[in-house]
Amino acid sequence: MKRTIALLTVLITASLALPVLAASQPLPDLTITKVTVAKKTVKGKAKLLVTYSVKNIGSAPAAASVTKISVQGAGLASGEQTCPPLKPNEVRQTSWTCDISRAGKYKINVGADYYNAITETNKMNNQNQISFGFSRPF
Repeated sequence: MKRTIALLTVLITASLALPVLAASQPLPDLTITKVTVAKKTVKGKAKLLVTYSVKNIGSAPAAASVTKISVQGAGLASGEQTCPPLKPNEVRQTSWTCDISRAGKYKINVGADYYNAITETNKMNNQNQISFGFSRPF
């Protein structure tokens, strides 16, 4: 009985100490700081140009990760792009293009670290979304 109580005490003490150690480590924190959209014509086809910025607002470097871009509305498009490693406070601006076939309302969502490969201080700030509309494609 004494052995069981001693073992439980060791397990409880060890499990309480682990989160405190993990929380004190510096971690990266990826966020999408800016999303803009422009329409253009390329070889007679309507295109949507999405420009976005990924920033590491954390206190540690972030490894390379995948950013997911989704367009919802009159048609659906999505794509993935690799974001290179980012130092603390480093920003990487990137553009992505997709076809747009008709007028309508659109919503673009850009999400950093799409596959959750990076341990971050805050996973809730990895996305940014904008809405816009076209009265005609071009």
